[in-house]
Amino acid sequence: MHENLSPMTYITRPIAGEVDIADLLRRMITGRQIRMARAALGWTVADLASRSGVSASAIQRAEAAGGMPTMKSTNLFKLQRALEIGDEHGSIVFIDADGGGEGVRHLSRRSTTRP
Repeated sequence: MHENLSPMTYITRPIAGEVDIADLLRRMITGRQIRMARAALGWTVADLASRSGVSASAIQRAEAAGGMPTMKSTNLFKLQRALEIGDEHGSIVFIDADGGGEGVRHLSRRSTTRP
């Protein structure tokens, strides 16, 4: 993507670098991953809705999708970010399909205080 710097259209500069669409799509999460992540954290749909700012009905539709949910990309990113941040007990890392199948990894947070 380039930004025009003058009325002459040939004078441009890159503004965001090259976007690798295949990489972007590979990192998009699926409905199954949303369900798995929510289960790993022990969250209800209402919990995820509250933490992400996405409606419970939109989350339910996203989770019902076989692949990548057909929803606003901003809402999908909000869901992904809320799950990656997690809570005081843990967070989620999303694993893309890359031949081994999509999944999630639960990272537990250990207390750093000593009794």
